[in-house]
Amino acid sequence: MPLLLAPVFYYGCAVLLVLIPSDRDGIGALGFSLLTLVIAACVILGPVVCLVFVVRGLRRIWISWRRSRGHFSRRDRQQIAEARQGHEAVEYAIRLREDLLRGRGAPILRPADLMPAHGEVFHLRGACRYQRFYGQDVTYTTSSPMAYGRPLFVAAVMLTSAASNSAARSSAAAAARAQWREHQVLDTIVTDRRLFCRSAARGWLTFDYGGITAFHPDAPSQSIVLEFERGNPLYLSGPIVPAATMIMVGHRLGAEGLRSHASVQQLLASRGPAAARLNALEQGRF
Repeated sequence: MPLLLAPVFYYGCAVLLVLIPSDRDGIGALGFSLLTLVIAACVILGPVVCLVFVVRGLRRIWISWRRSRGHFSRRDRQQIAEARQGHEAVEYAIRLREDLLRGRGAPILRPADLMPAHGEVFHLRGACRYQRFYGQDVTYTTSSPMAYGRPLFVAAVMLTSAASNSAARSSAAAAARAQWREHQVLDTIVTDRRLFCRSAARGWLTFDYGGITAFHPDAPSQSIVLEFERGNPLYLSGPIVPAATMIMVGHRLGAEGLRSHASVQQLLASRGPAAARLNALEQGRF
């Protein structure tokens, strides 16, 4: 369609240029001159814009054809890998739930770099995105300059100082308010009692399941937010999170929780969409 509109647009603007009277004077001359410049610009730029849309459309068609033949770009392969990883994480978590309900238990790990408590069992290990939610105290400085001279100069100095102080105050308020902080990717271990997250600055951090007051999993993003009796909320996301959710639900709520808890039902409901998305991407439907 843009390719067909290009000649129509071009000739339409050319006709308008011809129809503009040339014997003009007075105040109306300026208006006619501006109108002529606008139409002339449309004559030049209109077909170019249409051509850009045509090229973009042809590029989309070319990419779709290549995808249908199994030729994917690096970005496409990355999306497929992420979708496959998400699908496999959901499938593994569902199989783990079935094993827990049948009394088989979760797989056992024996990490060499971490000592368990008496009777504690390690189950999962992987990299997770880690964040904490809290506010903090922030200090900032303000200026109160003394200005002498002409009134206009004094007013300009005072206005500049007020604007600078206001910007500093706003920046400090934004930095102090409660928000997600400490964005990083940490080595995470899931046991039958707690989570371990290894921070480069503070070493191994632990989060006991017994201290959890609420958790909010999100199956499509493979993430979970944990709230505690003491301590700041914790956000984790990664391939091991769906299975870790099953272990935490089983520890706190037992078999009944694994059958009926909302987080488990959400994970079960995400099984179909995850498989459908992976299938669509592998067939080139992005």
